Amino acid sequence: MKKKNSQNPTSLKHLPQERIKDLSELIKKINVPFQNLVLLNSAFTHKSFLNETTIPYEDNERLEFLGDSVLNLVVSSYLFKKFPTHSEGQLSKIKSRVVSGAVLANIAISLEISQYLLLGKGERATGGATNRSNLENVLEALIGAIYLEIGIAAAADFILPHVEDIIENELHSYKDYQTALQEICQKKFKILPSYEILSEEGPDHNKIFRVKVQIKNVGEKIGLGNSKQKARQDAASKMLKSMKIRLK
Repeated sequence: MKKKNSQNPTSLKHLPQERIKDLSELIKKINVPFQNLVLLNSAFTHKSFLNETTIPYEDNERLEFLGDSVLNLVVSSYLFKKFPTHSEGQLSKIKSRVVSGAVLANIAISLEISQYLLLGKGERATGGATNRSNLENVLEALIGAIYLEIGIAAAADFILPHVEDIIENELHSYKDYQTALQEICQKKFKILPSYEILSEEGPDHNKIFRVKVQIKNVGEKIGLGNSKQKARQDAASKMLKSMKIRLK
């Protein structure tokens, strides 16, 4: 696929010294060892700016597309590994909150990176530097650039510190007995609880599941529910009560 301006691609010689100075400052601010200033500049170039410069810049839309995919992969992988007993539905709910536009815009604000965004005069005059969509997009483009420049591990190191607290808040926004039991078992016993489906009874539209949760050398409890997940939650809740632990 041809890139924009493929006949006259951007190179470091095209960047004004003042812009190079600003990008070097940005690198220190985000604490990412960038070498490719042209790529970083592209991540911070809004399409509206291209109409007002003769420099063959490339806007950040392609990097934004890539960064969105990298962000989703990093967060999904983190949630998958950290919460092995969570259902797909639970993981999806947490991820959708973490990668939402509002969260990404807030991260961009906290990093104070909007000042490095190249905008057309009209876009800037109408508040483009503080526009939520622009902030979200520039952060995703930055993530895409980090991935291309350094790799997925560096992208994860950049992303995760900004979202871990949000993930924790999401986990405690509802009573998740399985997660609580898992964390307590890991901390106290260095093992994970195991779950076993004992039976399912009743017609398809009204099944009742019996699930056993067991913690080696601690004990076991049986939970009931009209889905496997609810039965696991019930079993975990009963185990926590037997351990005299209550969720807030």
